[in-house]
Amino acid sequence: MLTQIDLQIDKRTRDVIRSSVKADNKVVTRTVTPDPQVEAQVQTWKTRSAEVADRKLGTITADISNVVNNTSAATTKPETPLGDLIADSQLEAAKAGGAEIALMNPGGIRTSLTYAQKGSEGDGVVTYGEAFEVQPFSNIVQVRTYTGAQLKALLEQQVWTPNPATGAISHRILQVSSSLTYTFDTTKPVGSRVSDIKLNGTPVTDTQSIKIAANNFLMGGGDGFSVFTQSSDTWSGPIDLDAFTAYLSARSPISPSPADRITFVK
Repeated sequence: MLTQIDLQIDKRTRDVIRSSVKADNKVVTRTVTPDPQVEAQVQTWKTRSAEVADRKLGTITADISNVVNNTSAATTKPETPLGDLIADSQLEAAKAGGAEIALMNPGGIRTSLTYAQKGSEGDGVVTYGEAFEVQPFSNIVQVRTYTGAQLKALLEQQVWTPNPATGAISHRILQVSSSLTYTFDTTKPVGSRVSDIKLNGTPVTDTQSIKIAANNFLMGGGDGFSVFTQSSDTWSGPIDLDAFTAYLSARSPISPSPADRITFVK
């Protein structure tokens, strides 16, 4: 869909004149005849990239999903097996920078890994092209040092907002590596929902230092996680896709995690 927006701006105040705003959503039907020149160019690059896209990385034993069911507060579980897997891959890649935990924004995970693959390699095989579809942004894995209190404040910036009319949930919950567990109580007021934070099974104190890995989008305060910007001792590692593909190759066959690192109270 394309959206055409027309509006007027008051040159004196530099404000948009709200009454002038008109938006028209135009559905792209793809019913037009493709342009032969453009179609030939697209096919040329599909052919040239196929050797890289079809390269086998490893195997999975079942679907590893990033799908979150947010139809109601009762059924929503925002931690996903694929989110866990990507966080684990980033932690592994960032250990050279001293990382102890890794956090991943769910919006950066664009699709699931499916067992019945689209390529010619057969069921369970993960190709480079499929991994690229999961993480296409080329963000850099980075590490910074935070206190336990800052980690709690960061986790408190996560969003969990039910819609009273529909019961659907608006949420922004970070995916976590296996080294981190905690409880998120949605029944408590915003700012006091996170408790029982543990690093490798040991309770986290407010004053201890923890090295956290995340991509550069999050480290810049992306998705509203401003606590990430409260530290600047940055170590930069590989591109997130390179970390993901290396982990898939080294750990295959990979099974989906139970997604039980975050304990949700609803």
